Amino acid sequence: SAVRETELAAASSIARPEIWPTLVPSQSPIKRGVFIASAAALAVAAGLYFLAAVTPSIKEFTVPYPLPTAVALDGKYLWACDWQGGAIYQHELDAALTLRRIAYFPGRNFSAATYHDGALYTADPWGKKINRHLINDTFTVDKEYAASDVAVGAMAFAAGRLYIADARTNTALECRLDDESRKLIVLREMPIGATTLAGLWFDGEYLWSADSARNFVRRHRMDGAFAVEAVYMMPSSAGKNFRISGFAGKGKDFWISSERAGRIMSVPLSKMIKIEPAATVR
Repeated sequence: SAVRETELAAASSIARPEIWPTLVPSQSPIKRGVFIASAAALAVAAGLYFLAAVTPSIKEFTVPYPLPTAVALDGKYLWACDWQGGAIYQHELDAALTLRRIAYFPGRNFSAATYHDGALYTADPWGKKINRHLINDTFTVDKEYAASDVAVGAMAFAAGRLYIADARTNTALECRLDDESRKLIVLREMPIGATTLAGLWFDGEYLWSADSARNFVRRHRMDGAFAVEAVYMMPSSAGKNFRISGFAGKGKDFWISSERAGRIMSVPLSKMIKIEPAATVR
């Protein structure tokens, strides 16, 4: 049964047992009689559903762990990490952001996460490492890169490089991961300019940065100078207690976490507050 499958998945993982009950089994198949009885109601509601579906909306999720430090996406799943608990949480990108799997890594403290080329990458500034995880049941670490000179607070791959936010100096750095030496190689400092740089995301054309002190999100050209092209602010519905700690995106939606609020939000770009002119808030 679905419940039994969920129990087996939890038992075979290395997640902390107290969080296993938060795993939600898949729903039972809809029976034919129930389906037929519901068909008319669904048909009547179809028009209203269509209108709701095409209208972008802000979604908020309270997560069953205390510190959603960072988030990453691959298009199908959202990963979150908890720096204090040393865990990685895999969520379905469904209406409930269903918690699918948890893996616990004793002795590691994850401050940043990003998805790239079929693998999940995390940063552990306490252990001074960047880890590459396989996408399997336990998110096995198959590569480690020494990162002794930086305290990675955010990271994103773009155009063959790894861009990171150094939480120690509050600077953005262009880097690469060297497979031969298994080290993070810093190439140069980037002129992004944020009060407290908390997140980075590359959408395929632009690099985006998140500033937790102001709750700003900036769009940068990939022109070498990383010129700020646009600046947005979190919507007021996020609340005064919401401060960005993790940042990623999918299409025209931002996925933003807040340790302080204990929440993850999905915010369409159209719902962000655009600030003009961009040059005044660099």
